[in-house]
Amino acid sequence: DPSEVKIKMETIKTSSTEEMASSIETLNKIIESLGDLFLPYIERTNKEIFNYLVYIKNEDIRQFSSDTLPIILSIIRKYSTPEALVFYSKLYTTELMQAIQCEFDNETLGYFLENLKEIIQTGNGFLIKDEVNSLFQRILTVFDDVEQRRIKLMEKKGSLEERIVPKARKSKENDEDEDSED
Repeated sequence: DPSEVKIKMETIKTSSTEEMASSIETLNKIIESLGDLFLPYIERTNKEIFNYLVYIKNEDIRQFSSDTLPIILSIIRKYSTPEALVFYSKLYTTELMQAIQCEFDNETLGYFLENLKEIIQTGNGFLIKDEVNSLFQRILTVFDDVEQRRIKLMEKKGSLEERIVPKARKSKENDEDEDSED
């Protein structure tokens, strides 16, 4: 299942990706400003934003895209039906959780989790008990993955230090020996 694959890539920041991120940020401000006038454009916006939640090349694009979801949901809460609020709350939770499970950047994970919290708060009790349990199980799995990556990084750091520090000491001793001969 491709949604379960985590790909570690270097983020790419080009003028094109920066412009795209800036455009999404601007879109978010426009959505907020339009309020109920934006309701007819939700489906079209969702299609684009869902793709950008997993846009591998640039974390800013993923982060600003995740900001869009609670902004739209707050508009739905104010200007639409309770049924629409439940529908979109569940949809946004599902899409954001899929993105969270594929995310490799810890800062972006934090960003996603903050927006997930906003979606849950805005949706105001839209999940049933089994959905809550499933959601938290998935979040705990993500936390476990982050912890495993942290442990691996610490092990790698320790291994590198073991190799580098003795070489640095040896080099320093050689420099001192050469100085004492002079």
